[in-house]
Amino acid sequence: MALKAVLILHITLLLQLTCAADIDSSEQNADEKAKQCLLQKTHQVEVRALNELKEQADHSKDAGKLGTHANIAKEARKSESQGSHTKENRKVRNLRNINIEERLPKPVLDVAWKLFKTEGAIAGAIENSVKKDVTYAGVKMSLWMNKADDATHRLGEEGTWSSYDLETLGSFRDNSKDMLNMIDVGGNYGVVTIAAMKKYAERLRVVAVEPIPETFFYLNWNLYINDIPMIDEAALDDGRTPGVLALNNGNSDESGQDLHFCSFPWASMNSKVCECKEGQDNCFIVPSITVQKLAGMFGDGQIDMVKMDCEGCEFKSLPALAEPDISKRVMCLAGELHLPDKNLEEIACRWDRGRQVSKCRRSEKNSDDVECGVELSCP
Repeated sequence: MALKAVLILHITLLLQLTCAADIDSSEQNADEKAKQCLLQKTHQVEVRALNELKEQADHSKDAGKLGTHANIAKEARKSESQGSHTKENRKVRNLRNINIEERLPKPVLDVAWKLFKTEGAIAGAIENSVKKDVTYAGVKMSLWMNKADDATHRLGEEGTWSSYDLETLGSFRDNSKDMLNMIDVGGNYGVVTIAAMKKYAERLRVVAVEPIPETFFYLNWNLYINDIPMIDEAALDDGRTPGVLALNNGNSDESGQDLHFCSFPWASMNSKVCECKEGQDNCFIVPSITVQKLAGMFGDGQIDMVKMDCEGCEFKSLPALAEPDISKRVMCLAGELHLPDKNLEEIACRWDRGRQVSKCRRSEKNSDDVECGVELSCP
């Protein structure tokens, strides 16, 4: 995507979220005020967006998967010097033409209202969306995503080599009709959960956890368009209803904490816990939920898979998963560790010698670089 398009999309999303926070959802003219707010704040956010691109590139090495953003930032610096971000080259989309009731099914629209609060902000999320066809673990699906997100190409590429052996998910049961249980920590756009549900549509229950509000919105939208049933905790309790319980939480070793996440529209797959402050751009504060709580949603039953790819949350979540009362119930661990220490890696090795888990580590050739997809060093 051209730099200009990336910057415009990034600026538009920042403005929508900022304006949504400034406008009371009870105001009758919230939509009109949202539009006015967008127009007033465009200029001041343009420069800030460029600076954020530069900062993201500076941190890309530690992030592991953001190497392409260095090129974006380089172009941003060049474009800034050439004045390509001048006011006459910027346009704010007219969001009033979007009928949110027509574009979103009611269950997804209900989620959008809870997350975004105003009609203008919901329309902005829709406007910033693109629908992509993806194949993951041999399963074809359609996914709504943010237009600027590198996941629009990464998910399709990774789906050709990373599948977590979902086709063997049912192999841990003696009875082929038994219900299967799965926990997806770091649900993102729902690709792993949807693929698993498609393979075991009649007998799988998934609790999918995604902390970033916008990504959680897309997760719900994607579950709907792929005909994945949504269930609540009561349905989990009955032990017989297949479907997905989606939770807008972060994962930690204590419940009820306010977890601060940094998430950028162009890199949703690299959202992570950080030290940002409330009110800062791209900073989201969500309540925590523990592994114990997630496992307890399946009673004392077997958990056939825990997929954990949460950009660092595993430092607190994985030791909790290794506690005897939970670990003996977990048949398979899959996912990715991010700059793990020896103890964390040893814990992951307890499940099939870490076969379904990879890691990101500092390069042996250059400690400033990070390489991912590395096998664990299991004894």
